[in-house]
Amino acid sequence: MKRQQTIIRWSLFLFTFAIYIYNLPSGITFWDSSEFIVSNDTLQITHPAGAPFYTLISNVILGVFFFMSPAFVSNMISAFFGALTIPLLYNITHLFASKIYTKPDREIILHFAGIIAALSFAFSTSFWTAATETEVYTLSFFLLLLVVWLAFKWFITTSLKKEFQFLYLIFLILGISIGVHLINIAVVIPLAFIFTYKKFGFNLRHIITAFISGLVLFIILLNIIFQGTLKVIASFDIWAVNSLQLPVNSGALFLFISIFIALFAIIYIGYIKKLLILHSSVICIVFFLIGSSSYLTPIIRSQITTPISNVATTPNALIPYVSATQFGVDNIPLLNGSTFNAPIDTLTPLLDTKPFYKYKAKQNKYNIVNSGKHELPNYDKRFNLFFPRVYHKNAINKTGYQTWTTIKGHPIATKVNGKKVTIYKPTFSENLSFFYNYQVYWLYLRYLFQNFIGTQNNLKGDGSILRGNWISGFDFIDKNNVGDDSLIPSFYRNLNSKDVFYFLPFLMGIWGLFLLRKHKLLLYTSGLLFLLFGLGIIIYVNPVPQSIMIRERDYIFTGSFMFFSIWIGLSVIGFVKVLSFIKNETYKKVIAVLVSLLFAPAQLLVKGFDNHNRSNENFAYQLAKTYLASCPEQAILVTNTDNMTFPLWYLQEVEGYRTDIRIINYEQLVFDWYSEKLTAKMHLSKPVHLTLSDNFIDQKFNTAIPLHKITSGYFNLDKLSSFMDNPKNRLNIYKKKIYFFPTDQLLLPIATSTYLKKTLKSLSKSVQKLDTLRWDYNKQSYTKNDIILLDVIANNFNNRPICFSEIGNTKHTLGLDNFLIQRGLVSQLLPVKSLKGDNPKIIHTPISYQNLVTASSFKHQDNIDTKVTDETIAISKTIVRKNYYFLAQALIEEGKIAKAKEVLNYVIDKFPNTTIPYGEYAFALGKLYYRLKMDMEGNTICETAIQNVEETLLWMTSFDTPRPIINIRRANYLFKIYSQMVTQIQPYNSSFYTLKSKDVIAIKKRLDTWKNRNWPY
Repeated sequence: MKRQQTIIRWSLFLFTFAIYIYNLPSGITFWDSSEFIVSNDTLQITHPAGAPFYTLISNVILGVFFFMSPAFVSNMISAFFGALTIPLLYNITHLFASKIYTKPDREIILHFAGIIAALSFAFSTSFWTAATETEVYTLSFFLLLLVVWLAFKWFITTSLKKEFQFLYLIFLILGISIGVHLINIAVVIPLAFIFTYKKFGFNLRHIITAFISGLVLFIILLNIIFQGTLKVIASFDIWAVNSLQLPVNSGALFLFISIFIALFAIIYIGYIKKLLILHSSVICIVFFLIGSSSYLTPIIRSQITTPISNVATTPNALIPYVSATQFGVDNIPLLNGSTFNAPIDTLTPLLDTKPFYKYKAKQNKYNIVNSGKHELPNYDKRFNLFFPRVYHKNAINKTGYQTWTTIKGHPIATKVNGKKVTIYKPTFSENLSFFYNYQVYWLYLRYLFQNFIGTQNNLKGDGSILRGNWISGFDFIDKNNVGDDSLIPSFYRNLNSKDVFYFLPFLMGIWGLFLLRKHKLLLYTSGLLFLLFGLGIIIYVNPVPQSIMIRERDYIFTGSFMFFSIWIGLSVIGFVKVLSFIKNETYKKVIAVLVSLLFAPAQLLVKGFDNHNRSNENFAYQLAKTYLASCPEQAILVTNTDNMTFPLWYLQEVEGYRTDIRIINYEQLVFDWYSEKLTAKMHLSKPVHLTLSDNFIDQKFNTAIPLHKITSGYFNLDKLSSFMDNPKNRLNIYKKKIYFFPTDQLLLPIATSTYLKKTLKSLSKSVQKLDTLRWDYNKQSYTKNDIILLDVIANNFNNRPICFSEIGNTKHTLGLDNFLIQRGLVSQLLPVKSLKGDNPKIIHTPISYQNLVTASSFKHQDNIDTKVTDETIAISKTIVRKNYYFLAQALIEEGKIAKAKEVLNYVIDKFPNTTIPYGEYAFALGKLYYRLKMDMEGNTICETAIQNVEETLLWMTSFDTPRPIINIRRANYLFKIYSQMVTQIQPYNSSFYTLKSKDVIAIKKRLDTWKNRNWPY
């Protein structure tokens, strides 16, 4: 039997590993993948809360496979640990099955219960995706499942010595898990049930005790032993440096060693005095601390200046890093908190918090950079809610709460800025409505259903019926969710990521859960693991609407799906029982096994294979290379968001491509350590000159700087640092002195330089040259990164090129758009404007043509048999097509007709309608064909673009959609585009215009009727 299990385990590993390897992308993908590849290769520090153990083990593996691409090996590491997870799941399911199926000759059923569970999880869409890109999750799931498996091994053993050995190993792996993903510590809560059952049995009192003790252990491990120890060490180091003038980190090292000496002393005393509980408990703590010691890595690696990584040079700096303070994790309300529209308390508007110290190397001292006085906003307690779900107060989330559920609230009279107002506080039922509609359903149940019922497509779900919904394959069910299948446009209907499983794997999982009803330990443990890593995470993280606007979050809940897969495997036992009327035992088991395999893992594998095949996925690499190739030598490239930054880091740090460029991520300029890095030379890139003082740089990352006009004239940016550093230039708000910005009209004098003369001379069209930049940059409140970037521009503009990446929005351009000259996929800031009457958009056509056509990195995005990501579609539709449009338009205006045709043909060929559906920017390209007298091409593109939008509108208005606010807003946006395109086609295609102008009226009437029926406010 053991030999059979060994063969099965190895077979499962090799089979899934082979599938994953076949599906692997050869290079980088979007999101955190590129950042992790860089950190794996160069041991830099990843974003908070960090994954130091993952980075260390990946670096070792990369060292072994030094002859291979770091990107491919990093992807392969995910595949390896993903495949390694599968035999563990087989083991656990086999164990579960052995407890509920006790008939003779049961081994074949036990084996296949494990195999079906393991393969169902292996080819579930969330885990399959995680196993084919560089991320921490497969290693995290492997360690999580390893802990569960060891806990059951502890449960089975009758040897006290082995019990302790398993216990020590569990705590070691728990500590290691922290260095991969902090959430893994939560596994101790269900493990408490296993301990309680073995030692005391189960009754209601024991179950309650087990849950409470597991929760307490979770808090002790995370908040006291891990973070609490770190806080004590940080405080001691501050005292040692400031009071004893010891070198930085020496106090931390001394206390760290002292803690271990004390722990070992307690272990020895416990052993001598036979205090078994004390002895074993402290050993568990020691193993946990040893496992979590990978978090020394950020401090060690921060002692050198690395180009991209986070910095935590001291234990005090490590605290906000592991707490993920920059993401607001430390301020998430769980049981009580204020609503999103709560006003500041009029009597006590601000509360004090603890001061924050920062180590200054020049002084060898920790200085207080934030006193904590009047730091925390104190909201009107009348707006508090129990179990607050609608709590976040930024503008995006305020709108989001009222989008995902109808919030009318109840009135509360109050004062805001001295004026009497009435604010409608969300009711508790509205709070719970958002909790279910968004957090439970959209962020969890939708992902569960996508994995085991069916997926509409892999487009990022925004709440509309167009993208990322679950479907079953039964039209009578799906039409209430996404509409009648016959009305769905062909692009959406034919996406290879549309996979329907007809509820079969899901129902098998429910059946498997039902079969556990008489086995309390297995039922409670697996049920709690399923809930804890699903709804438990939802409750603990309290996600806001903004999170889904960035990317899908199914990877967070994959641990829950892993335990659901155990239940799928157990359903084979149910099939055997249902087939009891078949007398031949062999036939009965074969049929049960074949049906189970067909309904779940085989279906998941066959249907999901094409849209998980990422072997041709390289668009992130192509895009990043085009960005960097578009920049002049020694340029400062200002970019924004992860997707537009991490791939650039990869090219520079791993491939050594264009290391002369200094990449500045606008979002990260709010962090002191990031701004400080700018002033150092990195690779071939010269230092960036800054004049803002440390006092300003050290301000909190979320520092707001309100606009307070003190002049009607233009403010010279050369005086920015002196203005900010002057303590007289402060506003007194709620007894707190804060920075302010003096005007929204800015001025930057231009000095003559060789670099500027040469650049201006190379422009292919006549422009108006300026000796001063004057522009409006109007915001109610500026942020810390706004001010720092203005300082960067003021102090570097005359000496080196400053470019901005084209990313689909202009948040990072600071209002300078009128002075930006496009050169490929970046725009360079230059002291020029278009001549009166000319197109205000200036294109450096020779360079843009070189970067986007002659030496373009873009490949055909036309392979419908492999995965085409949502990011590829979205970026191609908007950013890429738009920039090709501007280039072709400029070439036409310059009379370079042949090149304009080449540009148009190139972009249409590389980004076809089949995979990147035509929309407003494709329509704009079509209009350029008309200008070139290429009416056939213009008709094809423009008519297709109009038809695409029209079909989508007819689909959306064909039924009363769920989430009406989201869908109505989406439909309004689409109709605006649709009507504009129909109007604009009139000069070029009058017959088509005549036909479609009637359709515009009909669709407008249909849309209004639909909106009136569904709009809830």
